[in-house]
Amino acid sequence: MNAKTKIGSAKISALAMTLLILAYTTALCMAAGGGSSSSGNRQEVPGVPENALQYNKTNITPVAEMEQVRAGEPTLFRYRNMTMLMNCTRNCTVIFTAYPEVTPKVL
Repeated sequence: MNAKTKIGSAKISALAMTLLILAYTTALCMAAGGGSSSSGNRQEVPGVPENALQYNKTNITPVAEMEQVRAGEPTLFRYRNMTMLMNCTRNCTVIFTAYPEVTPKVL
């Protein structure tokens, strides 16, 4: 292997590593930014307490969406085809999955 080939391989390896890191961080940013929890973007859902924390992910259908709910903190999760209010007595982790065929439901 000559020097030019080694330099070319090193450049390609560096470019590939940079692209992999970029793809990984983009996926993490999209996952973190996929839902917003804000009180300024509230929508009325029957029976939801005023102090409920809202996560609006209405652009996705949940498939193995893992979320954490703090004890005593009402949390509203809004997805494309379902809205779920959780109010746990202990800190818990929940996993939501809904088939795309499910019509909008409030749970």
